[in-house]
Amino acid sequence: MADAERMWRVVGIDTFAREEYGLGRFATRAEAMAAARDALTRIAMHQAGAGELQDSVAVIDADGVQVPIDPA
Repeated sequence: MADAERMWRVVGIDTFAREEYGLGRFATRAEAMAAARDALTRIAMHQAGAGELQDSVAVIDADGVQVPIDPA
């Protein structure tokens, strides 16, 4: 498998549009988790009060499996 395919991916999930958007690719789980936590913080600041329509974030491992985001 190519190196780019072995990367950890962080994606945002637009709850309203039901679409994913890329937030980055990372070489390690730690980098991906840190980026995911940062993205969640930005979403919380910019979508405060959105309730159930607030975007979410997912981390996808190198095998394509969604990984729970570690609490900060």
